[in-house]
Amino acid sequence: MFSLSFLLDSIKILSTFITLLVLSIQDWRTRELDARIVYFYLILSILLFFASTIILDTPLYMRLFYAGISLFTTAGLFILLYKTGLIGDGDVYIATALGLMFPYSDTYKLTLQAYGLLPPSMVIIFYASVSALVIMLTNVLQVIMRYRGALERLPQGYRIIVPLLGRPVKIRDYLNGKFKHYYPLQSFELDGEKLTVKFRLVTGVDNAEINDLRNIVERGLLNPDDYIWITPGLPFILHLLIGFILVLLVGDKPLLTLISKVI
Repeated sequence: MFSLSFLLDSIKILSTFITLLVLSIQDWRTRELDARIVYFYLILSILLFFASTIILDTPLYMRLFYAGISLFTTAGLFILLYKTGLIGDGDVYIATALGLMFPYSDTYKLTLQAYGLLPPSMVIIFYASVSALVIMLTNVLQVIMRYRGALERLPQGYRIIVPLLGRPVKIRDYLNGKFKHYYPLQSFELDGEKLTVKFRLVTGVDNAEINDLRNIVERGLLNPDDYIWITPGLPFILHLLIGFILVLLVGDKPLLTLISKVI
């Protein structure tokens, strides 16, 4: 029984590392995920979840408890983010798969820590979130140092949140495709000769919106050397890979220490 459990956990770890590595490269380059890889990994996670649940030598209520926490902190959280438009459906599927792959603490026996208490999937999400926060704060420092003027021209209510998500670039550079996989945090609406600029935290853009912006510039209502705030979106798969690697290296001890201090 132990050897079968060891084999299943080995398959989980190896398949997860390969999947997250490949998808991270895709997500970083194109902001698109290969649906075939995503669905394959999700199906594999379902099969391995049931196999692990069947052979696990713990009371049923404990298995249900760990599985519930795991799916709540992965599928539940990412579905909420998806509903708000901050991530794509591919991120939801991968997070759900992680919740199914790593709900039980026995997986820690294959990590450098060799033991653990919390659901590994929950710890992966925590480390991934910390990683994303570090990147955001680094971006804020760069904006403050390089684009203080553009930052000061932001409406006061957006001076904190917008620099967390993106940075300003010249409209000319954006329209020329220099930032192909970035999305605008501003929308420009033209009513006759009246131009209204609105900020948005939920990103997305289509060709019609780009054409409208180009038309506004050509009519002289916007200077092509003015700044527009853009964001790379939230390529969260890379952060999930970082979180997964950190679980393999340090387990859940940092998160347990934080929880103990808070409580």
